[in-house]
Amino acid sequence: MSECVHVVWCVCINLPGTALSRAEFSTVMKRMAELEEKMVTINNQPTAMPPEKEQMLNATITRADDLEKQLLATKKVNSLY
Repeated sequence: MSECVHVVWCVCINLPGTALSRAEFSTVMKRMAELEEKMVTINNQPTAMPPEKEQMLNATITRADDLEKQLLATKKVNSLY
């Protein structure tokens, strides 16, 4: 056991009202290690959007703006009649 795990294990054993077996503690610590690995992976991923996705997003926004302009123009024409 690492020093940190040993300290946590000792604290868990000495807390009144806790019944944590070595197997349960081991399972919890393995799960914590898995979660820590996942967090490291997530934190190492780039925070910027990939250029191709940014281009797709910009194209979609431009198309939505164009549709909105067309809708406003149609409303103006219909209000004249």
